[in-house]
Amino acid sequence: MEKLNKKNSFVLYHDLINVVEKLAKKDREDNTNNAGELFLLILEYVNGENDTPPNFIVEMAFEPIKHQLNRDFEKWDETRQKRIDAGRKGGEKTAELRREQANQANATSATANQANATSATTIQVSQAGTDTGETARKASTGLNYSDDNDLPF
Repeated sequence: MEKLNKKNSFVLYHDLINVVEKLAKKDREDNTNNAGELFLLILEYVNGENDTPPNFIVEMAFEPIKHQLNRDFEKWDETRQKRIDAGRKGGEKTAELRREQANQANATSATANQANATSATTIQVSQAGTDTGETARKASTGLNYSDDNDLPF
């Protein structure tokens, strides 16, 4: 038998006490353990180990519990699927937003790089008539220093 789901918990409703009390009283009278067998069967059922009651009394008590467990698991699975779908939609929106931001950042970066390249070319052209070594060194830094004492190297 396969486990009902991957969930690690399940709900037992408080009105189950009526059945368990009657079983426990009968167990005391007859020196049986039907209440314990019922509880064990419930745990085995939700873990996918056993769905066969050991006797008729436990079977009669277990049948409505089994149906309620199945309804609860189906409802939980529907809720889980809705949450998965909502998470996927949110993830798609977030991914799209990140792509747009990256594209904007890349466009801004490309514009800045193009502006920097234009500046460097302007500096090299404006200093082209003076001595070649110093001017080339100054132009390669992209900075315009008034004298050699201002150079960072």
